Amino acid sequence: MITNLEDLHAAIGGGDDPPVTNKQRKDYNSYIQWLQKRGIAGKPELDKNNLGKNLLAKYIKENPSTSLTANSIIPMQKELAKVSQWQLDKNGGSTDDNHHSVIDGLHSKVTSNTFPDEYIKENEKAENTSDDESTEFADWTGTKGDTKAAAKDLMKRGLIGADQILNATVDTNDASSIKNSQADWKPAAIQEILANAKKLNLRKPEEINANKDVLVSNPRFRDAINNPAFNQIHKNFWDVITNSILPEQWDKFDKMAKTQTAKK
Repeated sequence: MITNLEDLHAAIGGGDDPPVTNKQRKDYNSYIQWLQKRGIAGKPELDKNNLGKNLLAKYIKENPSTSLTANSIIPMQKELAKVSQWQLDKNGGSTDDNHHSVIDGLHSKVTSNTFPDEYIKENEKAENTSDDESTEFADWTGTKGDTKAAAKDLMKRGLIGADQILNATVDTNDASSIKNSQADWKPAAIQEILANAKKLNLRKPEEINANKDVLVSNPRFRDAINNPAFNQIHKNFWDVITNSILPEQWDKFDKMAKTQTAKK
């Protein structure tokens, strides 16, 4: 049982959670399978002495590509509650009582269930329909991933340290050099953030700031951006995204949506 209210508030995130993605559902199922192999999934012991919290941290460390974070428990419990309603709608009143509707952050409850394959497949279809739009939304310069154009645009928007991106030297004969060049990965990271913001319908700066680790889904990008050295170089990185690029993209796409609706 969670007795530390600060931990619970941190898990909740202090605001509305973005929609859970299918990758998070699948990663969550993998985490439960990991617990099941250890014979601890759904056990009351998880709620004592921070065992559940510590095991989740251990799993994340062992599986760096997972989209789960230390704050995933509450969002997963909320999503599992939706499974109950999904089952009711599907079965005409019959539901799995193990999917609790009470959101209490208890690791023993949250790890008692996995997401059904059929539920994942239905959500996969819905997510796939938005991929093309998200990719277009992420291409904020409209240049199909031209990194030089992205770097120049970032300089115009006042990103501190953007000159380092623009002037980065790359050995075009070395695939590793291209992949690891800041001229390549930093614009790619911004595109990933924008694409995920579109998928999750995140618009406000506070929504972006509360869900940074969700928006930066590539663990390589996430580790680099969370490194204190990155913040020293690009002190206004998130400000440029939330106050400049993102509102501009939402304005553009909202106008497009209105135009398309008017034509129908």
